[in-house]
Amino acid sequence: MQALLASARRLATAAAQRPLGAEHAAEAFSEALRLWWESSRGESRLSLPARRRRAMVADARVWMEQRLAERFSLAELSVAMGRSPRQLQYSFLQEVGHSPMAEAKRLRLRRLRALLQDRAWSQRSVAELMAASGLIASGVTAADYRRWCGERPRDTRRRG
Repeated sequence: MQALLASARRLATAAAQRPLGAEHAAEAFSEALRLWWESSRGESRLSLPARRRRAMVADARVWMEQRLAERFSLAELSVAMGRSPRQLQYSFLQEVGHSPMAEAKRLRLRRLRALLQDRAWSQRSVAELMAASGLIASGVTAADYRRWCGERPRDTRRRG
């Protein structure tokens, strides 16, 4: 419950102070709320198809996280999961509210943020960190990061 309240506080602060950072704070709040909801309800109340769908999405996330630096397609992900692209699209939409490839981008942006804050990577350029995260080093990626996090990648690095 403390984590949920802390996330709500960060969301409110971000929304009030930095509208661009609100997306990152909202995502953290949503994740904390989902974890709280699951722990309070218990998985046993979910139907078998819902449990399978949730497990498939979790497996797909793991597969994507292991390959963030690589380029992969929805077709490759669906083959790896043994499901059709449509099943993956539907499952992700039901579980996380967006497509598998949008989730891959979100995971890559999270990885970029972690690398920017990691002192062990401080000698690498922001473009190299973007590449290590599987992102194309461009102004569009920097704009996506700013929209998601509320600050430029180099600002995150400075505060690191």
